[in-house]
Order: sequence, then structure tokens, then C-alpha cells
Amino acid sequence: MSEQLTFFGIPSEKVENIVKGTIAIIGSKISSKSMHSSCGNDLAAKAIRKVSIEYTGYIPALDFDLFDYDLVDLGDYDRDEITLTVKEVINAGGLPIIIGGDHITTFYSLKEISFQNILWLDAHLDLAKSGEIQETEEYSHAAALRLILEKKNVSARVVGFRGYSTLKEEIKRADQYNVRYYPPESNVIRKSLINAEIISLDLDFFDMMYFPAVRVPEPFGANPIDFLRILREICIRPKYLDIVEYCPLYDPYRVYGKFIVILLLEIIAAIIRGRQKGV
Repeated sequence: MSEQLTFFGIPSEKVENIVKGTIAIIGSKISSKSMHSSCGNDLAAKAIRKVSIEYTGYIPALDFDLFDYDLVDLGDYDRDEITLTVKEVINAGGLPIIIGGDHITTFYSLKEISFQNILWLDAHLDLAKSGEIQETEEYSHAAALRLILEKKNVSARVVGFRGYSTLKEEIKRADQYNVRYYPPESNVIRKSLINAEIISLDLDFFDMMYFPAVRVPEPFGANPIDFLRILREICIRPKYLDIVEYCPLYDPYRVYGKFIVILLLEIIAAIIRGRQKGV
């Protein structure tokens, strides 16, 4: 990894060297099969890492410099490796931030982690079962939240839900699993982020007119700039966070990849503020 690019040019590190307070950025190479083309989900971390070096890691309006804090890049992992990596980071007192892959990444990342609640920022409920969607494998992005809830006794809140590709059966299943779901309204987003232990952001949470480079884009979503403004106003203290479903093959000029870099920077700043204020 030493000769490869890292996010923002932060240090490359091995998981066994993580200590309490370290923010560990981890790339996901995980992409599941479904009727929706992945369009490079497995390459997303590498694409975002590459464009991140165009940015300094500094936010002038906040006088926030990424390099004043303990951040490292642990490299990229597939579904057979990421479970143990995330577990080791959390056990060491670090915070894993996963970048790339599709939404089944979250299931594999959280398999060995204990938590009480999860915030699912997504246009979809992701509660489908195998066989309900054509050409979809059992462990897929369309079933990610269902798989988590069948394994974990936790509360789930889906914010941003409005997907045209949602199955009727998923609505019934949401009631069965006691999943609360909301449209992408600012007050709900703000409150949900502040209280979330686990945050999983599927980029189709954003409106397809603002952010089309995702696997299943949907209209009537959140405005990305409004989301950045919310992050500037709050402090967050998640135990785990991921940003998934970026499709670099839909983004030939990496415009949306560059937005993800900025989003990641603002998220880290909100986390650091939360730590400093003891939230």
C-alpha cells in the first residue's frame, strides 16, 4: 500500500496499529449481483481515492485541517476480509469509515459488531428477499437491511425512502421488522444524524438530478448541498459510518466522485466537533 494513493494523502496503516481515537478509512470492493448494473461499485474506493488528492483536506470556513487529527487509510477489502477488519478497528477504539462498494457492504461490515440502532440514508428499504427481484443473488444490495435485522436485534430508521423500485412486500416487511421510514426532510435528517450509532449512506439518498452516479437513482431525494449545510450545523458521534453505491462508470469526469470527497471531509469535521464537545 505504501506506493499506492491514499485518501487525501493520509498515512497508509495496518489494522493492528489502530489505537483509540483513530479514524480508519477503509475501501470496499464488494459488489453484489442484481438486475441493476453495478457500473463499477467495486472500483469506487479507488476512484474516490484518486480524486481526493486534488483536495488539501482543509475547510477554510471552519479552519479545519484533516491533518491535525489521527486518520489513516487501511486499503481496500472484499466481503471475506472486511468483517474482521471493521471488528478489529472498533475493538481497538477506532472509528471505521467505509467508502465504496454497494449496500451489501454494510451487512458484511457489521456482522461481528454490537450496536443498538442504525440510520439507513437511502431511497430504498433494502428489505427484499431472494427471488423477489429478477437476477438478484441472495446476499445483495436489495436485501442488505433485511439481512442485518435478521441477524441483529436493533432498531432501524430509513430516511430518504421514496424508491419507485420498491416492492410492495417490503412495505409489509418494514412493519414486521418495526422499521421506521421517512422522506428526506431536513428536520428528520438532522435529528437522525445526531442520534445515530451506525450511519449508512447510500448515495441514492440524494435526488437523481443532483447525484445520478448511483446504481438505482431516484427522484424527490435530498439536495446534496443542503445535506452539507446540515453537517456544518451539527456534531455526530457514530460508532461506524459508510458511504456506498457510487458508480464511477456513470461518472466519466469524476464530478460526483469529487463531491464524495468533499462530503467525506465534512463528515469527518462533524465527527471531530462531536469529540471535542463531548457529544
